[in-house]
Amino acid sequence: MKIDSEVQRQYTEIVNSMYEFNPYFNLLLNGEFFRSRGVPIVNEYPPLKATLEKYRKVIAKLKKRKYHEKTMLNILSNENFTQEIGLNNNPNSFYTVNWDVDKLISLVGKYHLKPQTLPIEIVMSRLSTGSVPYVDDSMPIREEPIIVVQYPMISEVPQIIVVDGNYRTVRKYTRGDETIDVFPVPQHIHMQAMLNDLSVTSYKVHHNCFHIIRYMMGEITESKELKSFLFRF
Repeated sequence: MKIDSEVQRQYTEIVNSMYEFNPYFNLLLNGEFFRSRGVPIVNEYPPLKATLEKYRKVIAKLKKRKYHEKTMLNILSNENFTQEIGLNNNPNSFYTVNWDVDKLISLVGKYHLKPQTLPIEIVMSRLSTGSVPYVDDSMPIREEPIIVVQYPMISEVPQIIVVDGNYRTVRKYTRGDETIDVFPVPQHIHMQAMLNDLSVTSYKVHHNCFHIIRYMMGEITESKELKSFLFRF
């Protein structure tokens, strides 16, 4: 299957519009991120401006690329899950992560991940809005564990995103189940199932900013410890 070049161009424009970090970066640079929360800056981070500028350039460079045809074909042919991640509760600052569900399922097996049992109401609270538009009660319910990815940067608790099993969770909740089995997938594994470089890079940028903020707030006390958390660019 061949992707028309005009379709590829339009798709690239749509995808690129799903990534906007600048308002978030600006809040960090001018200190409003901390002032709005009434939180003092305990540790200054001198490289902040240079670091965020590096992140801006990395993201801008990726946006200039044409969306890879192989990735587009993968999206069209395989089951995938897309989640928008808001930054600082600002509707103008966000990014999108795309996971290949089939790849994620294979990684669960490859790394021999073990299922855990969670209260189903907690998992219901973490379902993505609009992820289950309708329910067909006549269909049998799949009983295998659902797959959630661990996402420590989000403020919602628990810090997970249901990537495979939104529909299954709703069906079991409606049936009256009180618990549900889940495969929790850590970041170093679920990042391997992300579909494009923008997803991976955006995750890394958000992750790094999250830990830089923790350092500036005093939750991380040593710069050496901070460095151990950060992805390299």
